[in-house]
Amino acid sequence: MVSTPPLTGVSATAGSECAAAEIGPLKDGVATTAPSLRSGVAVALAVGAPICAGLAWRLNAVSDRRLHNLDWPVELLLGVVTVWSGVFAWWRRPDVRTGMLLLISGYLIFAGELIRANNAWLFTMGVGLVTLAVGPLTHLIATYPLGRATRPSERAVVGAGYAFVGFVVVSRLVTTDYRVSCELCPINRAYVGGYPGAFHTLNAISIVAGAALSIAVAVLFVQRWRRGGRAMRRTLAPVALSVAFSVAVAVATYSGLDNRNAQSGLRGAATDIAFMTVPIALAFGLIRGRAARAGASDLILNLAAGVEPAEIDIAVARALGDPGAQVVYWRESTGRYIDADGMVFASEDSTRQVTPVERDGRLLAAVVHDPAILNEPERLATVSGAVGLALDHARLTAELRARLVEIQASRARIVAAADAERRRVERNLHDGAQQRLVGVTMLLRTAYRRAEGQPEVADLIAESIRQLDDGLQELRELARGIHPPLLTEKGLMVALDALAERAALPVRVGGNLTVRPAPPAEAAAYYVAAEALTNAVKYSHATLVSVKVESNNGLLSIEVTDDGVGGVEPSRGSGLRGLLDRVEAIGGRLEIDSPVGNGTRVLAMLPLDA
Repeated sequence: MVSTPPLTGVSATAGSECAAAEIGPLKDGVATTAPSLRSGVAVALAVGAPICAGLAWRLNAVSDRRLHNLDWPVELLLGVVTVWSGVFAWWRRPDVRTGMLLLISGYLIFAGELIRANNAWLFTMGVGLVTLAVGPLTHLIATYPLGRATRPSERAVVGAGYAFVGFVVVSRLVTTDYRVSCELCPINRAYVGGYPGAFHTLNAISIVAGAALSIAVAVLFVQRWRRGGRAMRRTLAPVALSVAFSVAVAVATYSGLDNRNAQSGLRGAATDIAFMTVPIALAFGLIRGRAARAGASDLILNLAAGVEPAEIDIAVARALGDPGAQVVYWRESTGRYIDADGMVFASEDSTRQVTPVERDGRLLAAVVHDPAILNEPERLATVSGAVGLALDHARLTAELRARLVEIQASRARIVAAADAERRRVERNLHDGAQQRLVGVTMLLRTAYRRAEGQPEVADLIAESIRQLDDGLQELRELARGIHPPLLTEKGLMVALDALAERAALPVRVGGNLTVRPAPPAEAAAYYVAAEALTNAVKYSHATLVSVKVESNNGLLSIEVTDDGVGGVEPSRGSGLRGLLDRVEAIGGRLEIDSPVGNGTRVLAMLPLDA
């Protein structure tokens, strides 16, 4: 197996660990699964729950404060259900912490039953342990489904949850003398006397802090729901429904039962039964992808005949239930991933997860998707495996497009280098040859003035001055043709006005250029106008040329029309072919319309920021 290279720009979140542990690289449509938790350990953890429940039952039987209310055995059942849900989630998804947190919460429920002990030290331990389950439960809900905090807000809420539990445990241990209200209770060995008002003050603080913590956890859950795609919502939906149902039952029972039913434990029993749905939903949310496997397979296997990469993206998104899902292709020549358009794939979105796809030991691609899809490993394995059947054609298509992108970039670099060289030659001519010729002209004029009385010499010098002036004018025209300095110094409209003034026929320049284009677009527009004007003068027998320039929606358009004889064939002239190369090199479009007898229209559409 080849090592999986990092996907450029994609953050390595906690979900990447899920991909490595549960899904792994996909080869020939089969997921390479990490070793599961040993069956013996899973069985031991599962059997431990009813054993702990039996020990708690026995502890209650010998306790001086035996409980007969209905809610107490239901509470033990809640512990068993929580542990079994944790074992199931851990066995199915050992790569995430959800199962472990459920296990810890369930066993802490049993540990809290030490509060039934007659021994003072065991009783004190029970006082401390009875509320500890709130910590991992807060951690679980705040970070579900990964069980791992990946955002600062999640880390803050998880830390606050454990801090709250620590505060409640310490405050109860040091401020509560249970014998005040319970004559048969053992001594609380951690109790510190002498502060009669401390219990009520700390209890009030804990109520406010608990309410704030509950709101923070709810806000995180809602944010994850709103932020996530369909896959994440499929995972969160069972948990949301179970929590809502549990809260509704708790509100209904505690507001609608009389004291006699309350004393019988019916309130607590009804609430605990409702809350049993929460650990079940937490475990179920992690593995509900199995039911979607067949539908995903049927949908994606239709791609095996070979389709466009973009169609694979659409099918993958539909099959995974994740609108943002896509396939990116590994390009060995560059060591980078490319997308369906052949562009180097780079995403700064830390909410996306990457699952590599291999075939015959060779890395082909990766599926980029919502991390929640990791909770549906069967669906992801089926989709990715079926995609592997269609990847060869799609990968070659993406590779071809990547090469075209590189060619396009190469053409743009060549045009930019040519323009830079034009500017350099123009500057050298202006600052070098032209200045020297101007200097020679001045010397000849001085010689002409001093040649009085020597008519033959004076005539010879005068002729030299005329020819030198003509040569200097031709050199200036040549320099302007190479690269007009006005284009760099004053911009496109001024350069076009100067071009029109020098033309051998009337030229009208107009338009609405609201922003100055980037130099490559500006140069391309100028040379489009210059070449079209040259053709109008030489071949079209036109009497009027119109140049119109506009900028709109990020595009620069320049349109040159004449009233000549038309019939221009772009394929016959090197000038228009060169213009086409220049325009397309920066991502533009060139259109030439020249019907015989109806003039010529040249239109270039160029990106302003090219």
